[in-house]
Amino acid sequence: MSKDIKGFAVAVLIPIARLRRRLIDPIVRLWSHARLAERITSPLDPSVVVLGVPEIHGTGNIRLGRRLYLYPGLYLARIFHKKGRLSFNPLIKWLFRQERFGRS
Repeated sequence: MSKDIKGFAVAVLIPIARLRRRLIDPIVRLWSHARLAERITSPLDPSVVVLGVPEIHGTGNIRLGRRLYLYPGLYLARIFHKKGRLSFNPLIKWLFRQERFGRS
């Protein structure tokens, strides 16, 4: 693609990208927050930012704290320990998934 064509295309796409960032992205975050809140059993704090709906496995009996920033592709699940207690560590699962499937 020549420099002139690419420059023109970028000049046309910049306002569209700006519009998407200001209008569409907040709606997607709101929709993702609502879908996550519907899927888990405990209340989801309004301060939680959800960029994409995480995969929820199991009963959905997950409690999330305040002021979290959840990225797309997150995998949330509850794990039983030998003592019968439940444990939850979304960061470890996300890192494992990234390594296993080669995502960055």
